[in-house]
Amino acid sequence: MKTIVAVAVLASLTVPARALTVALSPGDDIQQAVDHNPPGTTFMLNAGVYRIQSVLPKNGNAFVGADGAELNGAKLLDTFDRDGALYVARNQPIDPGTMVQGVCRKGYPRCGNPQDLYLDGKPLRAVAGRAKVKPGTFFYDYGHDAVYFADDPAGHVVELSYRPFAFGGGANGVTIQNLTVENYACADQQGAIGDHGEGTAWEITGNEVRWNHGVGVVMPPGTELTHNFIHHNGELGIGAGGGSGDVDSNEIAFNVWNGTDCDWECGGAKWAQVTEWFVENNYVHNNLGDGLWADIDSEQMLFEGNRIEDNLYAGISYEISNRAVINGNTFKGNGAKTFGWGWRGQIQIQNSWGVEVENNTLVLDPHKGGNGIVIVQQNRGHGNMPKSNSIHDNDITLKGGEGAIAGWFADFKPNKFASSNVFDNNHYHVYAPGGSFWAPNEWTSFAAWQATGQDAHSTLDATPGH
Repeated sequence: MKTIVAVAVLASLTVPARALTVALSPGDDIQQAVDHNPPGTTFMLNAGVYRIQSVLPKNGNAFVGADGAELNGAKLLDTFDRDGALYVARNQPIDPGTMVQGVCRKGYPRCGNPQDLYLDGKPLRAVAGRAKVKPGTFFYDYGHDAVYFADDPAGHVVELSYRPFAFGGGANGVTIQNLTVENYACADQQGAIGDHGEGTAWEITGNEVRWNHGVGVVMPPGTELTHNFIHHNGELGIGAGGGSGDVDSNEIAFNVWNGTDCDWECGGAKWAQVTEWFVENNYVHNNLGDGLWADIDSEQMLFEGNRIEDNLYAGISYEISNRAVINGNTFKGNGAKTFGWGWRGQIQIQNSWGVEVENNTLVLDPHKGGNGIVIVQQNRGHGNMPKSNSIHDNDITLKGGEGAIAGWFADFKPNKFASSNVFDNNHYHVYAPGGSFWAPNEWTSFAAWQATGQDAHSTLDATPGH
């Protein structure tokens, strides 16, 4: 395990030793147990559902679940009226601690409202008026505390998300282990685990985090996030907004269902304004946005040994940030349905500098193709022109379809693309090598690409088509 700067800082903080263990069972009030016990207490959660609980730990608390222990942020609904063709659950006020946040894409007018109605564990889509309700959707009449839906609830489990987070607050050295955390009314940029990431050095390991409205896990600085299955969260699987940390051996999959506009923010994982994060050995797939996205002055990041496949947008996007190493990852099929110009690459260096991309294996979609390793230059401020990026010793295959297997794209000052951005010693396998590279702002052959000074020592060979 790597030493992380923020964790080292914790040596100067007081994190009590965990000498006391308290057993809890479904029906117990977890927060009351925390309040009545000292910092450093370990709480063992027996199997079963702990419903509509939000916990503010003390320093050094650990919450360890037996197999089958689940924190569920939703109410069970079992009493309904009829209003014409619709069913109505009345007397359903929201938790006053919930917040509204987000930018919505067309067809999801209420993505920013975190209350979701679940039928047999799957969320219905929120609509903005009673007249728009049809099977598979619901309308929350906030003015009258009523929820309208069209699906017959008989024989089904109906739940309404209520609590804004499972674990939050500013405690240090908290452990969350072997729990299922689901159905929380966390807003966009708010985590079912972590809330707003205000603590320090949490250890989050072996959990399943699913079907929460906003972010599955928001990581406080110094967090170690290991061996979790984080899937089907509404806006992001994981997020962090500062400090250092370690994300190792997690599966991050099938996130983004709440209708948030992904040009604003969505995906498997996103970091902003962080320093020294290690992102290693994760399986990141089928997220309806970027797989992994670092943004806004992030620096000193390592992406290594990850398997990144079939995400709707880019595999890794490194945006207006600096000094990263992207090494020894495998990519397959990212952005196949959405790529265009320089967007949605397997590896997308966007207005960033000092990025080393090495020893990665990329296989584009064999039918649609896609973009491989791309550098994008836009007007994002004087300090954010791409420079000193080194792309070398990668293996990239394009068996069919279209796309730029490698290239740089500029819609701002293309004549001032820095010569310190260098592709070299890469190995390209292209079914139709006539024009699979892009520079300057046009399709070009491998020979013409080399004539620009790129890939002087790289190889190109023909690979059979799909």
